[in-house]
Amino acid sequence: MPEGIWSLPLGLALPQAAIGGIHPVSLLMLLAYLQGMRMVSQTHKLPMWLPRHTRETRTAADSGSMGKDTGLPRLWLQFALAAAMTGMAGWLLARTAIPIAVHTGLSETVVGGLLTGLTGSLPELITALAAVRMGALTLAVGDILGGNAFDALIIAFTDWSYPGESIFGAAGQDQIFLLALTLLLTSVLLMGMLHREKHGIVNIGLESFMVLLLYTSAYTLLLTLG
Repeated sequence: MPEGIWSLPLGLALPQAAIGGIHPVSLLMLLAYLQGMRMVSQTHKLPMWLPRHTRETRTAADSGSMGKDTGLPRLWLQFALAAAMTGMAGWLLARTAIPIAVHTGLSETVVGGLLTGLTGSLPELITALAAVRMGALTLAVGDILGGNAFDALIIAFTDWSYPGESIFGAAGQDQIFLLALTLLLTSVLLMGMLHREKHGIVNIGLESFMVLLLYTSAYTLLLTLG
């Protein structure tokens, strides 16, 4: 579901001709996301391929046994409360990020991409780790890639709320660099999904090692040049 991510370069490359302050690419990103969700739903009902069952395979019923004794209304309430707490934490995080950038001398790109990016991703990380420990591997992967796709869609929502011209016109070289990094990391993950391996460098897959190497190298370069 990374369709929205691949639409971002169009918003930067095309002329900044916004309609009512909104770039056409923002609408394209929303449509691409909705189409991706529709395709995922269809794939769930009529899968094009099925995993090979091994001794390590666990079904959805196995991984969901922890919550089988909890009623659905209570589960929805717990989910809503956790989502509200996460949203409030994100609002407070944004309120403190700019003063941190001012007092430390770091660029807003580094603070936004590194500090708030890492902190904002902690809920996804905790969810993914908890899902892996429960054996819900597809939930973990869906959390990671789904969050990546929705994060790209946030740019479209931000464009709609940005006063004046499109937000794509306000992007600088640092933001374009981070966009290129995101596309590269997503491509590496896609290759890892196609080429499966059980073991790799330092007991993780080659794609995981490459993601860590590229990410740390990119932000080391940003910190050095910034």
